[in-house]
Amino acid sequence: MVITRFSRIEALIIDTTGPSTPGVIFTFLSPPSLELHETFEDILFGREYLRRNRLSSFGGFSSRITPYTLFAMQVTCASQGHLKDFRRMARVACLPRPNDAVPNPIVRRSLFSEQTLGRIERWLSQLPWSVAFQTLSILNSVSLDPIELWNLQAQIGALLSDANFGVAKTGYVLRLFGDKLKDPSALISNENDIITCLEGVKKDLRRADLSYVGQSRNPGVFNCYHATVTPTRVLLEGPFMDQTNRILRQYPAHQEYFLRVSFTDEEILHFRWDRDVQGALFVKERVGGILEQGLDIAGRHFEFLAYSNSALREHAVWFCATFQEPDGGWVTAQSIRDGLGDFEYKGLDRQPAKLAARMSQAFTATEPSITLPLDGTTIPILDDIE
Repeated sequence: MVITRFSRIEALIIDTTGPSTPGVIFTFLSPPSLELHETFEDILFGREYLRRNRLSSFGGFSSRITPYTLFAMQVTCASQGHLKDFRRMARVACLPRPNDAVPNPIVRRSLFSEQTLGRIERWLSQLPWSVAFQTLSILNSVSLDPIELWNLQAQIGALLSDANFGVAKTGYVLRLFGDKLKDPSALISNENDIITCLEGVKKDLRRADLSYVGQSRNPGVFNCYHATVTPTRVLLEGPFMDQTNRILRQYPAHQEYFLRVSFTDEEILHFRWDRDVQGALFVKERVGGILEQGLDIAGRHFEFLAYSNSALREHAVWFCATFQEPDGGWVTAQSIRDGLGDFEYKGLDRQPAKLAARMSQAFTATEPSITLPLDGTTIPILDDIE
């Protein structure tokens, strides 16, 4: 079943092309909830109960297209009488007034086919990761469809080749371009408008001073990339300036391999359940599945690393991608955790909650410290008072 609150319905459009079987097109402000309803019998009392299971998709190939296609849905009425009943109920429920219209003819463009999405993934894996991250962010926010994004290859390649921009500044251009696409006043309706919008952002930033982009002289802050996991999609944001911790300062040249991941509902709020929804089962499958299997973002595979106690209250944790240090050694999420200390001597390896709490102290945001030599010049040594 598809479930949404009335307040999240943006518009209703009556499809008048089929007079015998009219349709109603719903557009949503945020993706609705997907649920599987089952009945089970209480053996003790001999009664049937409804059990509602929250889903991330309806399974199969729909799991790949669900993040992009849940903002609109068409419901076909069996007759004009059913449509009349719907109009009456919509009026009672104070839904947006249905508009009669003849929608554009349905054309199969294979926007979300395996071939189209696979082509996008291969292209992103060849781009610098910071640029691929911003490009994927545009796709995941449904600001552009895969074909529209694919048609920007030449413009993105030109930005990377432009000596005035480069990798860091190209990522910044695409980030602002993504924000511009979300602006309703942008009035983007076709491919030419999309290219004009990107060229406009590029032109504005060419005149601006971008020398600070991607740079931070303060070792206490860094550019933090964010991923927000909702029941049906993964939204990408950032990078935002954030305070470092002890682990991040150990790898100053690889900080973009660390990802801040938050788990929220579709409206970027904490999870809320109706009483008869099996919330624990959904959290185990959706949240637990990602914690165990990791996330694939723009050609990189991120694994769960750890969390800080304060961030965990906001359902946010740290993920990390494998990277290679200058000496040739590989750094993984497990190797970072192993380097935090020996936690076996007090039996913490058999107490997961306490073990994670001890590890979380290394991921608490802190200010960097300095090392002072004990040579008598920097720190004067005074005799004790007798």
